[in-house]
Amino acid sequence: MARILLLGYFGAGNFGDEALLADWLERHGRELQARTFDIDVVVRDDVLLRGIPGSRALLDLVSECIPQQAALKLDPRDYQALVLPGGSVLQDSSSLRSLLYYLWFIRRFTQSTCRVIMLNQGIGPISSWLGNVLTPIVLRQVDMLSLRDEQSNEWAAQKRINSGSCQILRSCDPILLRQQSPQPGFDGSLLPAAYFAYVPRRSGDLPAPDDLNTEAQAAALLIRHVREQTGLDCLLLPYAPEDMEFAQEIQRECVGEARIAPGLDAPEPDLWSLTRSAQLVITSRLHALIAAAGALVPCLGIAIDPKISRIGTELGFPWCFPATQHREDTFSTFSDLWEERAHVRTHLEDKLQEMRELLDRSDTLFRQLI
Repeated sequence: MARILLLGYFGAGNFGDEALLADWLERHGRELQARTFDIDVVVRDDVLLRGIPGSRALLDLVSECIPQQAALKLDPRDYQALVLPGGSVLQDSSSLRSLLYYLWFIRRFTQSTCRVIMLNQGIGPISSWLGNVLTPIVLRQVDMLSLRDEQSNEWAAQKRINSGSCQILRSCDPILLRQQSPQPGFDGSLLPAAYFAYVPRRSGDLPAPDDLNTEAQAAALLIRHVREQTGLDCLLLPYAPEDMEFAQEIQRECVGEARIAPGLDAPEPDLWSLTRSAQLVITSRLHALIAAAGALVPCLGIAIDPKISRIGTELGFPWCFPATQHREDTFSTFSDLWEERAHVRTHLEDKLQEMRELLDRSDTLFRQLI
């Protein structure tokens, strides 16, 4: 029986990465299973597909979950393809060690007869000398690299990635086009009639040298301003387990003006529906911006990571700003977005059609290679 290995930051509880895995399984898993492929997944922990509606059915498509360290000992000859379904694993802003792990893993598989296919990738930021030297060398040897944003595409052209065996094409983040109904048991009656979602992530940049506001206080200031301008209630929506403590700090600072969304303590919290049911999303997490855009929901990106402003620009969202949420330009940026929200929806409808065509091209080449 043929085997495929999926590689990414899976099983860590981060909703964005889990959604990418779920999307790939939904679009390709059953077809490949019908072709007698086993699908193995490299995981960081054993809690896979947290926050994904219908995860139990999707897990039936997975043959084996292999811990990251154990995966280093796998024999590439046992697999027909190594697939990275999406995301931005090739970056060193969080850890050079992480980048080197993925590069070494990919390199081992390119040295075998196994196909190496990287789908819907965002490259960077890569700031280290070692990362800048090794990443192009490894990528030139993969079979396919589809890129989710223009900046990554320009980087690949500059580094001459296509000078090797790699086929490069533009794609998009597939979560933009993911359609998902609320999971059974999702109780919308527990939600406010109209609300905005605030998706927190601690940046570590505050308080600034000239400001005494903590990061939680800065978030609370923005939440109060948005509530005054829109009349909407605020739901705090942690996308990753490590964000819960920060969300609780923000909730205390808001003094009753924000609450943590109901159902987040459930085994399968429906983060997808909670995001897409909002009237507005404010986020420090990339895939909250992407999920919102896919549902035509206006979104304000807090660009504590360059990929947030990168994707925002790609989607035609000029409403991203640095992590200093308490500055005056933050409030004016929000006002511009809120006033233009009808235009945002129209613009996104056109943009999503363009992205759908790019994703279809990427999927077509993927199927030809498998």
